[in-house]
Amino acid sequence: FNFEIAVVVTLLVCTLVTLLTIVGSLPTMTRCNGDVVGTYAALVSGPVFFVTLFFCRDLQDGFGIASQDVFFDRACIRQAKHVCETPGHADTSTGDFHLATLLKHSDQLLVVYSSVYLRKLWTVYEVAAFTMQRKDATKHMKVLPVSLITVVLVQFALCYLWAAVVVLLMEFGAVMDNRLVAPVLAALEAAYLFAIRTWQREKRNMKDSILHFKVRECLCSVVDDRQLVYSNIRALLRGVELILPAATLDEALDTFDALMQTRFR
Repeated sequence: FNFEIAVVVTLLVCTLVTLLTIVGSLPTMTRCNGDVVGTYAALVSGPVFFVTLFFCRDLQDGFGIASQDVFFDRACIRQAKHVCETPGHADTSTGDFHLATLLKHSDQLLVVYSSVYLRKLWTVYEVAAFTMQRKDATKHMKVLPVSLITVVLVQFALCYLWAAVVVLLMEFGAVMDNRLVAPVLAALEAAYLFAIRTWQREKRNMKDSILHFKVRECLCSVVDDRQLVYSNIRALLRGVELILPAATLDEALDTFDALMQTRFR
């Protein structure tokens, strides 16, 4: 959610540190071959990136800067059935708030994708409710794979640690041997290629899941929720005029299957 902001802030801070180094406000190091280099940009990049990534919104709230409102379904919808008798709605004691209505008025949908995402009934319904009610839905929907996040963060951490080690070795006058540098750079490149390959594999699996999508085969942890979601799907399709008002539940589900298989391919 804060990745783009973290990248921009890190680049700005590194640029500022580099300029201060150029004008002589920050100290430099001299390599064994006589080259004068600055090292502070490499040292501050990691902490600045991770602090911004994890605490950007907290810092905004602390300084009174307006931030984005986020609706996190699992945290915002009561999961206990005795508290919320109608799944997909807010607490009935404070008034109904339909999930499809909230998605219709949302500016963006962030999908934290994993292999089970398109096999869970409620998550499929959320994506469908968002896209069917907006003509430009695909421009406002981001898919963020769980595995890719982990690999990118680990690779960034490794790159930062490697830069810190290089700086420390230079500080103590150690000479960097190319026979040591090359394998480390090759390992980092392999990690990057592994991340790209993992994401491409997930995209292929996602396309296969969409191609053979059947809403009746989706998983639902609460048995009673299944008929409720089916009814919501039929109501949603009626609302956007994709089925006739007199269409049966089976006709609505078949239409929903065909819609998922074509629109999200």
